[in-house]
Amino acid sequence: MGVGMRYLRATLCALVLLGVTTPGTLAGQEHQEGEHREGGHACCGMMSQGEGGMHAMHMQHMDPMMHVAPFAPPHLLEQRDELELTDEQVSRLEGLGQGLMEQHDMAAAEAKGHHERAMQLWGAETPDVDQLRQHAQAAMRAEESAKLALLTVAAQAKAVLTPEQQERVSGMMHQHMQQMMHQHMQQMMHGEQHHMERHQRQP
Repeated sequence: MGVGMRYLRATLCALVLLGVTTPGTLAGQEHQEGEHREGGHACCGMMSQGEGGMHAMHMQHMDPMMHVAPFAPPHLLEQRDELELTDEQVSRLEGLGQGLMEQHDMAAAEAKGHHERAMQLWGAETPDVDQLRQHAQAAMRAEESAKLALLTVAAQAKAVLTPEQQERVSGMMHQHMQQMMHQHMQQMMHGEQHHMERHQRQP
């Protein structure tokens, strides 16, 4: 597996693991991309800004945790060879990664329990609004605690790296975000061309 694919897999795993990117949000993104591919006028307006403008817009709307996730211990350990991590760094990152997993498991179990209870309450003919709100809020607090755990541990993991290694991680993140945006632009342009051809074939 190439470095790029390992980077993408590790980053997405970190985000999905901690609830930053969920199947629901991914589905929403795919739906929006589908609308861009089919909605010709909207695409034309956005593409007129050029690929650089598209990349800037995407970076502005990107979840801030996307900048944090690359420094999550599992991701850094995935790139130990590229980053030339020392044995001491690997040992410290493994310890931080274990702590992160434990915090995540606790938060996930808590959120799951509240979600299940909320669904039970929702199944009633007349749901108890106060109870429903309490469990929903408790679930969201647990999910936020998972994000906070990622932020905290990623900051500690970043401190384990040398300034040069930190620059490598940031550089790889920027490079692969550009690659993903370039691929996204190609998909949009292909969808726009398909839309115009279909429109021209209509009587």
